[in-house]
Amino acid sequence: MTQEQAKTKPTPRPAAKTEAKPQTSKAKVPKRKRGKTTLRVVKYAGIPLLFLICLYIGLYIGYVKLGKQPASEIWEWKTWRHIYDLIFTDID
Repeated sequence: MTQEQAKTKPTPRPAAKTEAKPQTSKAKVPKRKRGKTTLRVVKYAGIPLLFLICLYIGLYIGYVKLGKQPASEIWEWKTWRHIYDLIFTDID
């Protein structure tokens, strides 16, 4: 072989390693799942809480600001019974 042929000839690659890693699953310390737990708490408790806050704000605006009624009557049963009767009473 000449020197030119030796330069252009591809060199063989070494064989891939086939050694398996030793399994140490019991020796591993489990990672804390703090981020996932916090996200679940926000998801399952935060969204209903946000819904209740929005409900209260809507009741307050509609009943107190637009209806010119006292805010203390928002949560009284007679108020909502009266609204129900106004909506679902048959007019003949």
